[in-house]
Amino acid sequence: MVGDNLMLVREDDQDLWVAVERHGRIYVYDPARGEFRYHRYLSSDWLDPGSSMAYVPLDEHTARELVAAGEVGRLPQADDPNPPEDASQVLALDMVLPEGQPPSARDVRQARIRNLQSAPPGTWVTLRELPQDKRTTADVWASDIRTGKNRSYRGLGPLEVRVERSAHSPDELVVIARRVSD
Repeated sequence: MVGDNLMLVREDDQDLWVAVERHGRIYVYDPARGEFRYHRYLSSDWLDPGSSMAYVPLDEHTARELVAAGEVGRLPQADDPNPPEDASQVLALDMVLPEGQPPSARDVRQARIRNLQSAPPGTWVTLRELPQDKRTTADVWASDIRTGKNRSYRGLGPLEVRVERSAHSPDELVVIARRVSD
């Protein structure tokens, strides 16, 4: 799933959901429907540096195993104060119209930096998505991160950064990065 950030949402020592971040929004896997549904509370919580939830990066293989096992992502109990949103808000951009203001570019960037920082070395994380016709922009942006010209990512140490075609849309490119070492 290059192009999306897969993660396991945990609270305390309990695994709650397999989730995916796309464009700063969090979608949780609903095993009853076999789809990822938009979760407004987690979308806000993910951007909060003081969150009590942990967002642990997953590779595609591990995410598939967790989904197949069916141990996480069960529908919440009636007393859950933050249930997933309506099932009509699935991981299809044309169907997701969240209420309120979308997260700012700065908030999304900071959350992605935190996600990259918390990912184990060697785990690929999506940093940016661009249309296919912006290949030069994507290459320059990736180079600026690699060389340290983009100051936002300097504190993370050595990074491997590359540009790939999105697995979800052949019309999009993704800039992905992984930490080389701690």
